[in-house]
Amino acid sequence: DREVLLVNELNSVLKVAVEATDMYEMLCNLLENGYKWAKSQIRVYSEPVSDTQVALVVEDNGPGIPDEKKDLVMKRGVRLDEETPGSGLGLNIVQEMAHSYRGQLILEDSDSGGTKAKLIINLCTNQKKR
Repeated sequence: DREVLLVNELNSVLKVAVEATDMYEMLCNLLENGYKWAKSQIRVYSEPVSDTQVALVVEDNGPGIPDEKKDLVMKRGVRLDEETPGSGLGLNIVQEMAHSYRGQLILEDSDSGGTKAKLIINLCTNQKKR
């Protein structure tokens, strides 16, 4: 019922050291969160972190998350807005799954005013820069 534009700037040949089903679950959770809060746009792209890691970024132009609550929203069952549908599990699931792959989830402010969720994960061995 809402018109939200999804801008996908991910490189289709980017290979990460994560099982496909786990990657799907993590990205779906981040995209669902982005859609829930976006005013009109979600942007998905990657940023190099190091020679061995990449950040997959899901950025929305919604209201954002106050700095003092960014760690809190990644705890299991925590929701900042009880009136908006959801279980409060999505970000916690992404954070725990990323950690199991020696990665991490970082929440930052988006330049568009919303939230920038950065899923930092390892590149496959053959994707590492030489």
